[in-house]
Order: sequence, then structure tokens, then C-alpha cells
Amino acid sequence: MAIWFTTANYSGSIHLWQLSDATMKTFCQSSGWSLFPDADLPIAQGIRYTNAQDCFRGKLLCSLEGHVSGVSAIAFSTDRQTLISGSFNGTVKIWQLDRGELVSALNAHSGTVKSMAVSADGKLLATGSADRSLKIWVLPHAALLYALPEQDDAIASLCFSRDGKWLVCGMQNGTISVWDTDTGKQHTTFNAHFGAVKSLILSSDGRTLASSSVERTIKVWDISSRHPCPHPHRTSISPYSS
Repeated sequence: MAIWFTTANYSGSIHLWQLSDATMKTFCQSSGWSLFPDADLPIAQGIRYTNAQDCFRGKLLCSLEGHVSGVSAIAFSTDRQTLISGSFNGTVKIWQLDRGELVSALNAHSGTVKSMAVSADGKLLATGSADRSLKIWVLPHAALLYALPEQDDAIASLCFSRDGKWLVCGMQNGTISVWDTDTGKQHTTFNAHFGAVKSLILSSDGRTLASSSVERTIKVWDISSRHPCPHPHRTSISPYSS
């Protein structure tokens, strides 16, 4: 079975690599990207639209148009049927991929939508903005569940625990906060990095958190003790998927 990984850089390039021979299979230009849960279909994020491409054939599957401002963030539902796109003007749009239709449009934030995450059961959507606001919505109709208290800085990254109980938020100033989605209350907060927290991922049991930052570090945390195990890098770290 072939093993693939994807890389993206700040120039907007996306590369798909086969690990066995380190050959590049696909290249496209994008301002951002995301992956379906099974990593079959990456999304190339456009300026006023979102293009879905079959990464192994370079085939355009659909072009979703409707944003009046640049697309700044995207996220998938776990069933692969729904795509959520966030914009520089703070709007969030929910698309049904099999029909290529817009399901819902939200005036979610007053600033750029910086990050979004969907819970594993597909019931919750979290959106974070440059305006320091953090919101949790109930899918599929995107009813607002919680508008959480204003954060210390712009939201840079988000992730849910596998059971959807916890929402982890990484901020531009390096702070990480953990929120209880049942109550909308903050569980804990700590200073994780000196730079923006660019990506977050929780272990399947919800006990271990990995965070990466532009300060060239990846840190692994025990959520209960908040003790890190840092690993420095020579270049800035960006979000990744494999």
C-alpha cells in the first residue's frame, strides 16, 4: 500500500509525495488547503472560491463560488459530504458537496475567519477569528451554541477531542486554551509558545496534545499536567496532514 504525504508552503504551492520513492505526484497553487479524513481528496483553497481536486489525477471535481471576499479557512465534515469555508470578511458558508450547493451562510465574525474545526461526530463546528472571537455551532443548520468569551489574541488554530467533549484553541500570542463543549466553560489555559500556535492535534484518548508554532517548535503536552516536551525545528512550522 502506497504511503502519501502532503506539503504546503507560504507561496501557495501544494505538493503530494509518495514516501517510497520520494517522488512528487501532484502540484497546484493555493492560498490554503485541507484534507478529507481519509486523505483521498485535498482541497485547494482559492481567493473567491474553493476548488476540490482529486489529488491522484489532478482532476477538478467542483468549483464552489459564492464568497465576496477571499477564502481564509476551510474544514470538512467527517462524512465527506459537507465543506465549510470561512472568509476574510468573517462570513462562513456551508456547502453540500454531492450537489455542489450552498446550504447555509453565516455572518459569523467581524474579522477574518482564521481557523475552523468539525467534531468527529459531525455535530459541532468551531470557528475562530482575527477579531478574537471563538464560536461553537451545531450542524447541519449551524445554529449558534456558544459565543465564548473574547480571547487574549487572534485565533490561530482549533481542534476537537475525538469524543467532541473538548475544544482546543491556539492563539496568535502562543496561548492554548481548552473549552468544555457541554458547558461552554474554559477548562484550562496555558502559555505554550512564544509565537502563533499554527496547528493542534489531540490523541485519540484526549490525554495528549501536540502543538506547533512559527517559533520553530513542536511540543507534546500532557493535558492534565500541561508539561511540554519541546522539539526545535530550523524553519517555521505550518499545519500539516498525512
